[in-house]
This record gives sequence, C-alpha cells and structure tokens, in this order.
Amino acid sequence: RGKRSIVLNLKTAEGRDVFARLASSSDIVIENYRPGVMTSLGLDYSALSAVNPRLIYASISGYGQPGPLRGKGGFDLVARGGAGIV
Repeated sequence: RGKRSIVLNLKTAEGRDVFARLASSSDIVIENYRPGVMTSLGLDYSALSAVNPRLIYASISGYGQPGPLRGKGGFDLVARGGAGIV
C-alpha cells in the first residue's frame, strides 16, 4: 500500500543522475547487484554518501561480497539448483 515505483536504466547517464538525486533525499538504498556493479556505475556507498551522509546503504548479493563465487548472480532458480531442490 502506498508504494510508488520507478524504472531506471542505470546504464545511461540520465538514469544514474535520477538515481543519485533520489538517493540524496532517501533514508535507505538497498541494491542486490553482483559485487562491484554499483561501483562501476558510480553509485556505490562512497559516491552516494557524499551527497547524503545520513544514508543507510544495504548491499545484498547471492554469494556474498568476498569469496570465490562473488561474481555469480543469485537468482531463485540458481539457489534452488545449488541446494538440490530442482
């Protein structure tokens, strides 16, 4: 209830600008890309906290931030397959 949504293409400069502007007035940013993606887009914690020092930034990934599987995408089907459910 009461949720509003927006779709942004973060591969474009316009999409990144809108995202940064939204983050500047937000309390929390939650992202679930593979580690390093937000850094390559210039939208990681260090960049966003420069415009919003009170920002809480949560970064979630399927296989964690460090480790040998960190670059793998964590999708439902992949998790089920890895757990032997599929």
